[in-house]
Amino acid sequence: MITTVQARQPGAAYALALLYVVGGLGCLLGAAFPMSPHAPVGLGQVLGPTGLVIGTTLLVWRGRVHPAVLNGALVLNTTLVSLLVACSKTAAGVTITGLNYMCITLIAAYFLPRTTARVHSALAVAGFTAGVVAGSVPGVTTMWLVVIATVVAASETLAHLVAQLRRLAATDPLTGLANRASFRASAEREIALALRGERPSTLALLDLDDFKTVNDTRGHAAGDALLTELAAAWRAQLRHGDLLARLGGDEFVLLMPHTSKDDADRVLDRLRDAYPARWSAGAVSWDGDSSLDALLERADQELYKQKVGHRARASRRDRVCQTDGRLVTGMGQAAAERPVTKGLHGS
Repeated sequence: MITTVQARQPGAAYALALLYVVGGLGCLLGAAFPMSPHAPVGLGQVLGPTGLVIGTTLLVWRGRVHPAVLNGALVLNTTLVSLLVACSKTAAGVTITGLNYMCITLIAAYFLPRTTARVHSALAVAGFTAGVVAGSVPGVTTMWLVVIATVVAASETLAHLVAQLRRLAATDPLTGLANRASFRASAEREIALALRGERPSTLALLDLDDFKTVNDTRGHAAGDALLTELAAAWRAQLRHGDLLARLGGDEFVLLMPHTSKDDADRVLDRLRDAYPARWSAGAVSWDGDSSLDALLERADQELYKQKVGHRARASRRDRVCQTDGRLVTGMGQAAAERPVTKGLHGS
């Protein structure tokens, strides 16, 4: 049920470990200094050491905890808190114990996907309700509503903010495409999947030609507008599974899963027709063994070859001058008579 990002697992395990340790200490203190003669002292004496053991284990193994274990630990914590609520004999005990659900749902909202966090919120509401009904403590209806509303509102607010922050952290602010870090994470997952199934994939580096000239002659606002419009035009031509990202400046990268080199060339042709800009591309196919860095290096070498070819052609064009409608090369040789044209797309 948990599909959290691998890098967030140690943080989630650490937070959950602290929750168990603090909860275990709270149970021991509650057993040592009961709030009422009817307080569940025996249960506190059992749950206290249990919480300390689970918390310590999570703390020690936080770097190697499987997502399913984190999920199970959260569900177990919800169950234990619900048991304490059911055994509480006073309204104050029910309310104070119920606030533990806040910690559970906030951990889920911060570290887990939003859908999974909502599942844990629902479990907390159900567990608290069941505990209140089982305990039959009079006068807790209002506090039950307050605790439920607080838990749900806090969880939803935090989950929304975290989702926004993750989206901003993974997105290039100018073009709205994936940024370098987001691309690397997604591309490495795709390569891992391709390695298991030996699926063809192609990676292409895309780099605009003479983009510096646009900034120098028309201003950076025009350059930004060019990048934004170009990214939107490209994205409209790609499949849902293709990953287009901006690496920085005028350099982009495109990963095309389930795509051979020939099919990728046809995709690049569509991109050239989508927007009138000159750019070069270096495309390479995954060979079944290369890492992401190796693919990027090979693509960069292909891109360099394309750039060299473009510069050579541009240099030849610069040596051609137009005289009376005829083209004369810089060497003085007459060429075939034809109008001077400039192509919109690089090769």
